Amino acid sequence: MDTGETQQFPPYPDSESTEFDGEGDTTTDSFELVNDGPMILDVQHEGDDRFVAFAVDDEDQEFVQGGPTIQAAGPYRGSSIHSLENDRYRLEVEASGEWTATVYDLPAYEDGVGLHTPIEHEGALGSVIGPIDFGEAATRQFHIEFQEASEANIVELFNREGEFAGTLFDPETTAETDSADETAETTETETRQSIEVSGVGYLSIRSGVEWTVSVREQS
Repeated sequence: MDTGETQQFPPYPDSESTEFDGEGDTTTDSFELVNDGPMILDVQHEGDDRFVAFAVDDEDQEFVQGGPTIQAAGPYRGSSIHSLENDRYRLEVEASGEWTATVYDLPAYEDGVGLHTPIEHEGALGSVIGPIDFGEAATRQFHIEFQEASEANIVELFNREGEFAGTLFDPETTAETDSADETAETTETETRQSIEVSGVGYLSIRSGVEWTVSVREQS
């Protein structure tokens, strides 16, 4: 595929990572978030039945609002992005088989770090693309296509700190972003949008089917 930069993530530069693995239901040891960027969670499940993973507070083990909440059935591999306060947390895992989880604690990357457009990715299930170095404010063309329609198909944009910046695809709503310059053509399985973006950001894809995503300069 034609990409503006061949670098792949992970590994993420200047980040901290904590790895966990197990089989069946587990509450992990604690991990600490210390950087000023997002947390990215990458998980893999080998079992044939239910798989659930979510973050809890280390002190009272209460569910963390805004943290990862993964629910799947059968084998699963995916990643998700979150903005959590710097603190100590644990993962609560309910699994029918073997699983692995890696917590990445990223800095808020300065401009110049990340993938460059044009970007083309294909995958399935949940995934985080980035960091993406959009550079100075300019209009980019986003093309997102899913193999089939589903209420689970969601694509969102996050900024360098991991904070929500806009929705690019949601089958239940019209596309909304924080950009002042936006045009969109959206069907049940596909969207084409021209959006003004800048700086470093991330794309989050949540889905249960195969998908493709491309980001290009405005022609």
